[in-house]
Amino acid sequence: VERIAAQGVAVAPTIGRPPWSPLPLQFEARREARFKVIERMHRAGVKLVTGTDAGIGGVPHDSAIWGVRAFTRAGLSNAE
Repeated sequence: VERIAAQGVAVAPTIGRPPWSPLPLQFEARREARFKVIERMHRAGVKLVTGTDAGIGGVPHDSAIWGVRAFTRAGLSNAE
């Protein structure tokens, strides 16, 4: 994480999903751990950007907003 931050690499963790779009079971078990990693990256100064897997597996093309909202669950403010 520290090397990613030091090198200025942007990370798109692709964590947002609309509430009506179920998360596959294999991901649900690791979801909270992923939020903790994102929080750690944020504290270390990693540039976080929202991204989607839009168009696959029930992920709609307008789902980027859910990624932004998920960042707040990982400790970022709305402005961040």
